[in-house]
Amino acid sequence: MAPQTSTEATTLKEPSSGKSGLAMLLPPIAIVFYIFASGYLGAMITMAVIMFVLMIMRKTVPWVALVASLLVALAIYFIFSHYLLIPLPQGVLLEGRLPWIF
Repeated sequence: MAPQTSTEATTLKEPSSGKSGLAMLLPPIAIVFYIFASGYLGAMITMAVIMFVLMIMRKTVPWVALVASLLVALAIYFIFSHYLLIPLPQGVLLEGRLPWIF
């Protein structure tokens, strides 16, 4: 038998548990959260919350994560709802109950 080389030994290592396990579970959790929360919060706010949490988990600076998630969620919402004419859930805040929002 030939001895294992260092590259073979590194590829055979088990993935470490802890944060990597949470990182693997976070996208499915985010999808389930979107399904249940978008009807009440609206698509734009739900997308912003999901993006913010994912950015914080990737160790992004909090103010950058907040600004980026809000701007990207706003852009996605307007592209889908106004240009592509795909209806997205508006939620409580955008149903016309608060007249100062759009």
